[in-house]
Amino acid sequence: MLVYDGHEREDVIRYRGELSNRMMAPKPFMGEFLRGQEEKWIVKKALLPSEQKLVVHVVKVFEELHPNCRGVFLFDSSSNHQAYRADALLARNMTLKDKNIKHKLNESNEVIHKEGDRWYPFRNGKFPNGQEQIICTYTTLSEEARKEYHLHIKGVSTILKERSLWFAKNPCSGAKINTRCEAKKDGEVVQYLDGSTNDHCCHFHILHRQPDFKLQRPLFEDSVFPSDHIVDLYPKFHCETNWIERHCGAAKWKARKECDYAFDSLKQKLDSFLDDVGAVKIRRFSNRCWRYIAAYSASCSGKEAEAIVRQFSKLEDLHRQNTGRMSDSDMSDEADS
Repeated sequence: MLVYDGHEREDVIRYRGELSNRMMAPKPFMGEFLRGQEEKWIVKKALLPSEQKLVVHVVKVFEELHPNCRGVFLFDSSSNHQAYRADALLARNMTLKDKNIKHKLNESNEVIHKEGDRWYPFRNGKFPNGQEQIICTYTTLSEEARKEYHLHIKGVSTILKERSLWFAKNPCSGAKINTRCEAKKDGEVVQYLDGSTNDHCCHFHILHRQPDFKLQRPLFEDSVFPSDHIVDLYPKFHCETNWIERHCGAAKWKARKECDYAFDSLKQKLDSFLDDVGAVKIRRFSNRCWRYIAAYSASCSGKEAEAIVRQFSKLEDLHRQNTGRMSDSDMSDEADS
């Protein structure tokens, strides 16, 4: 059962439509967990890395199972998954004018960063012709009385001027270009209800839209996954499209049945609660979530999507409770949908 809280707002509809269409693009090339055949997809234990973090080695496992194939890896839309490297080219982390930073050096000539210091050297960018553009320069001063590291960071104005992209007025409308647009956040595209966008709303947005800035990938994606694989995040605030949420929900349901609500007991049994859900049910969760994604990609509303997904459920309406709470049998059958 879906709880509708802003599901049908215009910006939410646009967001989930764009994301679901992007997620559906590789779907024709993916295998399906057909009902009754879920066991065939279970990975052999010999292929799982022993005592290692699976997220680091998942690419190796995938390439061993599917050589010469391109993988699609989907993750929960967590804030941690949207963090970037300290040197990533992010316009929102830059200043309008050039900035000079002084850092002290230790005896090994290593920079001493203060707690909470966010000023790190940015990686170099690229001009439109592919030539490298130096963003940061530094000098090291060594004197008897002090050791310092001088970091010079080019501001947005300097970077744009070097690329011949600094405009006082919008070249199309003639309107004045603001330094930073208040109608957007963190360099996101300003998109109007008619689908049009304003690429010259502010100088920070102009820089954010440059190819080398747009190619920046989150830290976990940049560190773990080669560029030839597809990595994406499940829609935010749409748990019905995310099988990870369903897996956790099934584990919580089992925990409430068997746990004595003591913290030490919960820690001991937590892994077993997650494992007991089983690979077969997880694959059924995946099937159910993909049906929601497919419905949203076809411009269905939340209620229309729920009606479509309900057609594949083993549950009958007379078995469902109208109180909003589910019985033990409901939870078990719902997982098999």
